[in-house]
Parts: sequence; C-alpha cells; structure tokens
Amino acid sequence: MFDKYHSEYLYIYIISFLLILLLIYVLYKFFTNIDNKNDPKSIKKYVDNLKKEHLKFPTEFGSGRDYVITKYHNFLTSKQCDLLINIATKKGLHNSEVYGNGGTDSKGSVINNRERISQQVWLTKTEDEIINRMKLISEYITKIPVDNQEALQVVKYEKGGYFKDHYDACSGNISACFGMNGKAGQRI
Repeated sequence: MFDKYHSEYLYIYIISFLLILLLIYVLYKFFTNIDNKNDPKSIKKYVDNLKKEHLKFPTEFGSGRDYVITKYHNFLTSKQCDLLINIATKKGLHNSEVYGNGGTDSKGSVINNRERISQQVWLTKTEDEIINRMKLISEYITKIPVDNQEALQVVKYEKGGYFKDHYDACSGNISACFGMNGKAGQRI
C-alpha cells in the first residue's frame, strides 16, 4: 500500500493532520465565543470594533449646540437578537402603555392607541447572560453605572404599529416625575 518512503513519514502526516484539526477547533472557539465575554477588556474590544456613525440634531433650547447621537451598527449579532426575542416571548409581551398627561397626573401609564401601538416586555432577570452583557456594554458606552440603568425593554411592532415622537423626560412636579421614573430620577 505505502512504499517505504511514504511509511516513514506517515506519523508526520498524522501529527500534521491532528495539529490542523486542533487549530481549526481553537479558531472556531475563539470566533464563536468572543462576543459573549463580559469582562471589561472584552466589552471594550467589542464596542471599539463596532462601526459607529455620529448623527447631529440641533437643540430646540437655543444653546446653539447640537445633540450628537452615536449609532452603533450591528450592535447585536443575529444569534443574540434571537436569544432576546426568545426570552421576551417566554416572559410574555403585553400592549404597550404611555404615561397619561405627560406623567403629571395620578393615572400613571395607560394604553393610548393614538400615541403608541406595540407590544412590550421589560426584561429584569439579570441571570440571563445576554441582559448582563447589554448592561455592561451600555455602561461602557455611556459611563453610567449598571445600577442606574433601567431594565431592558423589548418592543414588538406589528405592521402598522408605531410610537409617535415623544420625550422620555418628565416636566411635571417632583412627585409625578419620581412616580414615573422611580428612584432613577430624570432620564437623560
């Protein structure tokens, strides 16, 4: 089957083949798990490698300064999106509510189809690794600690669904604002 020349190198072929398999396995593990690490170094590397787009919007308050919003492209992988959708679906989506009268009345939040048509759920279980990861990424980008962040909200818009332009800030009295945002205080 093999001549003497080939049989002498057979062990080299086998070892080379095994080393190639090992290299493929290591590369596979590296590239499939790199986006799931939650240590600060991995979070920094992940965010710093995302494509960013800076969008400017003029302020309405006459300061002459623009609002600059940074858009991060491909923030989540398809796999991560599917995982969040699965978590949200299992928890159960319900009709979205808006604060009545800008959050300044005693009614609190109500369903208002003139302002918003969607379904939503708040994901608060911090044992879900993807939720922890998103909170850590948000902390890195905004420099706002995880403890000061709202729960993650997943919103589903069917065809024809919408949420009209609005501000997530409270302009009412202090007690109404804390009723809207709890201990977190005013949103930025």
